[in-house]
Amino acid sequence: MSNQYTRGSEWRRWDLHVHTPSTKKNDCFSGSTEEEKWDNFYQSISDYIGDGTDPLKSVCAIGITDYLSIENYLKVRDDGRLPTSVKLVLPNVELRATPIANNSALNIHCIFNPDIVDQLDARFFGRLKIEYDGNEYGATSADLVRLGRAFRGDQTLDEEVALQAGLEQYVIPHNMLSDIFKGNQDLRDNTIIIVSNKSTDGASGVTRHSEYLEGDISILDATRRGIYQFSDMIFSSNSSDIDYFLGNGSDDKGTVKSKCGALMPCVHGSDAHTNDKIFKPDQNRFCWIKADPTFEGLKQVLYEPKERVRISATYPEEKQGYHIIDRVEIVDNEDFDPQPIYFSDNLTCIIGGKSTGKSLLLHNMALAIAPKQVELKEKEAPTNVKQVSQLKIYWRDGACSDGQDGTHKVVYSRVEKHRLVTFLW
Repeated sequence: MSNQYTRGSEWRRWDLHVHTPSTKKNDCFSGSTEEEKWDNFYQSISDYIGDGTDPLKSVCAIGITDYLSIENYLKVRDDGRLPTSVKLVLPNVELRATPIANNSALNIHCIFNPDIVDQLDARFFGRLKIEYDGNEYGATSADLVRLGRAFRGDQTLDEEVALQAGLEQYVIPHNMLSDIFKGNQDLRDNTIIIVSNKSTDGASGVTRHSEYLEGDISILDATRRGIYQFSDMIFSSNSSDIDYFLGNGSDDKGTVKSKCGALMPCVHGSDAHTNDKIFKPDQNRFCWIKADPTFEGLKQVLYEPKERVRISATYPEEKQGYHIIDRVEIVDNEDFDPQPIYFSDNLTCIIGGKSTGKSLLLHNMALAIAPKQVELKEKEAPTNVKQVSQLKIYWRDGACSDGQDGTHKVVYSRVEKHRLVTFLW
């Protein structure tokens, strides 16, 4: 189906770290009942995004985040109450791991492909393990309840209270994740691992903890490097982190690759635990990703971290609406599909196989924008390109070119069998 997301890769706002009502820790969402909290949650999102026409507020992808759980992700997915401008909802599982950073366990996130969520109990949560008092506990809800009751020494402890107690104690060795994924490449291919880089609960804090220092050297530097090498992205909006992990900081690209395994993108989220924080990160450090709103689109960022991610309060590479073709429509013509042809604002060429309509489209676009110029070219060197009636070009500034010379200018030329349209601003 043709829609505005057929333009290809565009800059869009993503928020990969959003908690919801019933989150396992620090649920501070407004409402006197769970139902009211969820109603208010969806209303806050709707109020923020509005009609989806403001690119600064039109968040297209959301990472529904919770601690060792995808229950709230499943609820959001099944409720279907998000604005239509939200094209992608991802499950983000937050974990705590050793070694300890400055004052908290290490914060690691696993974002899963939505296609495999029904398999995660068996393939992921059930394979996480910690030991307590001679017994082993997985990370399924049932095991977390068992752990909570064992830790509190009360087998009759209320299930919700026990679940919370088990969750608080569930801190895994960081290399356990590595071991799980080593044995399951398909699971690894469907998971994006993001580590926080805060000094408080992130990888950068691992080597700053006073107990790990011998003089000026941390005995856990190799451990920290291993954590980076195992991760795909960094949760950070800090400009120095962004520069460092792209190889533009204190270490050059080769050194970063040696220490971290690859250059890595820094992404960011609002980490919302309250209604007024939803999609509102500190200092409006919005996360912009240039990709289709799909899991595979997000993975593309790993291969082009510099080109596809920005942390900014403003739209990246913003162009004037006058400069951008929004779409082409061919109406009331039985030879063509009436669905609009949407254009990316970074489009530089049209490619396709032989006889797929490239020349026809460009010729008629030029004819719609500057017909007098095309007519002159046709007199100099006639062609047999079919003229399409009722082709209209809609520009991002609201103007429409429909066969009359207007304010939008182009230079139309033909080089042998090729056609070139150059836009003059």
